[in-house]
Amino acid sequence: MLTDYGTLLMTHIASRSGEWLSAADLATALDMPRHTVAKVLKILHGNGLLESRRGKQGGYRLARSPKEISVMAIFEAFEGQLHVTECSLPTEPCLFSSKCHMARHWRIVNEAIRRTLEDISLEFLLNPEPVGWVGFVGRATNLEQDWSRRALAPKAGLVCSSENDGQQPGKEADHDTDKGFEGRSAWAS
Repeated sequence: MLTDYGTLLMTHIASRSGEWLSAADLATALDMPRHTVAKVLKILHGNGLLESRRGKQGGYRLARSPKEISVMAIFEAFEGQLHVTECSLPTEPCLFSSKCHMARHWRIVNEAIRRTLEDISLEFLLNPEPVGWVGFVGRATNLEQDWSRRALAPKAGLVCSSENDGQQPGKEADHDTDKGFEGRSAWAS
């Protein structure tokens, strides 16, 4: 639950472009309990995501630009290192390792989720309409290219909808692949 609050606070702070915002102002703006806001801000500050300043003109603001802060950084501030199962981390012994071959598979799944969360920036979350193909969450560079492509698509006579998604008129978008916009895998490094 704190990760949800942290993400909400970070997006609100990012939307205010470098302003110093007090915990009381944030609690009021987001209709959240003040003590919860203070607790979440302390965690975000302690993890280097926010700067703080005391005094009447003090408060909190982002420590880096929204483009440089990943969803993964926010997640890890509250949840620690990502692991979808106990055997997702190579350092964690598993009681079933002698009879189960899933650990390596879970590590691959875990890595895919981690990379995706690392590649989605706070800047991306500021856009009120998520962009990207239906069922596709790709690398940040692909998401940014898609964002730009959507902005230019009407000028180029392309149709942007969930069914056609910026393709040439009459050309069906491929929503069932994991390929990026340049034809490379969305998970490639």
